[in-house]
Amino acid sequence: MRLPCPTFSGVEALQAFYRTQSFAQHNHEAFAFGSPTGEAHTGQGADREGWSYRMFCVPPGAYARQVRT
Repeated sequence: MRLPCPTFSGVEALQAFYRTQSFAQHNHEAFAFGSPTGEAHTGQGADREGWSYRMFCVPPGAYARQVRT
């Protein structure tokens, strides 16, 4: 689920739960708080119960605007 942040333009909150989904090695172009920015990583559950995560995704331009203010 992607939810836009009403306070900060361009920022999204992500929440997900997966039972069998896994992700091959990848990286994120945005600042992904909950995941290392620009660092390749994978995503999968540690057991059959599934896995979940919450993350904030901040595009570089939105981050720069907030830092300047």
